[in-house]
Amino acid sequence: ELFPIRAICAFGEDLPDGMVPLDDIFAPGQADFVAAAARSGNPAAHLAAVTFDSTSGGFVPAARSHSELIAGGAIVALESGLAPDAPMLSTIPLGSFAGLAATLVPWLLGGGALHLHHAFDADTFAEQCGALEGATIVLPGAALTPLAHAGVLDAASNVVGLWRAPERLATCEAWTGAATLTDISSFGEIGVIAARRGDDGLPAPIPHGSPHSTLVVETLRTNAGTLALRGPMVPAQAFPPGAERGHEPYLVVDETGFVDTGFTCQRDDLFNTLTITGSPGGFATIGGYRFRQNDVDASVAEADPAATIVALPDALLGERLAGTTPDRTSTESELQARGTNPLIAAAFRRRNEADAA
Repeated sequence: ELFPIRAICAFGEDLPDGMVPLDDIFAPGQADFVAAAARSGNPAAHLAAVTFDSTSGGFVPAARSHSELIAGGAIVALESGLAPDAPMLSTIPLGSFAGLAATLVPWLLGGGALHLHHAFDADTFAEQCGALEGATIVLPGAALTPLAHAGVLDAASNVVGLWRAPERLATCEAWTGAATLTDISSFGEIGVIAARRGDDGLPAPIPHGSPHSTLVVETLRTNAGTLALRGPMVPAQAFPPGAERGHEPYLVVDETGFVDTGFTCQRDDLFNTLTITGSPGGFATIGGYRFRQNDVDASVAEADPAATIVALPDALLGERLAGTTPDRTSTESELQARGTNPLIAAAFRRRNEADAA
């Protein structure tokens, strides 16, 4: 059920489907390989990573160069005041642009040790935080308040909170901890905005318009009332090249370089700032995963026509899925057998089983 992991390698015969065999590394002689083709141009402009966003039309690939990845991570490192050689502890998976910008790139820029925590074991996480005095701790924004109240973050010098539902920032508690807190608002795979909290402990508003620094993303409130982004971290074109001429959904970049995030926002004309008011409609957002509600409904209907599933508010995850059906166990088993995302299948567990899990 560790669905962020996509590459699984193993030794042995008769491996399960999807595993990459490794036994041939011990085979005598030289292995066959294909020499990499020479690539022209600035290496920093070459493709570095492709992540995938969920949109109303389906999954959309977002491709980034090394420079674009560095731009996203540099904003986080500079805004949080990451000290050179300081250790970093992160609970954020690296399978998204937000995960790369909040964890991988700042660690490479800082040069300290990177400690990863596979979410979530509360006791282990508390031990890690206590052992890494002066560390930068990266965790979901919704977990900041309960962990701070429990004293888990007391030894940290910097805390970075990743908000995948940035509209929740407007109602979060003021930060009173001794550590410096930086909020990262994540807008799917399009971009992130990092802002350090001030002396009042409240989140900083998002500036509207052109940045003062070339490393800061530029924002725009569209005529539809949604937030659009452009700048050094934002993908500049659809991927793969020529995708706009095909039939599959693709990342839409307008003629001025802006990409619409779909997040609704309000503008304060007096201070020229933006407040995020809502996530893109038609989705269920559970932690870092965004599902099209139509796709969720269709998957459940195929497994059990009598079942229904809805997204409910959740204090930590933003939303959670809850399902009802005459036979929960059978529906959950059928969804698992079909390879349905575990978050959807788990919606049909009995409540006491789900709480225990």
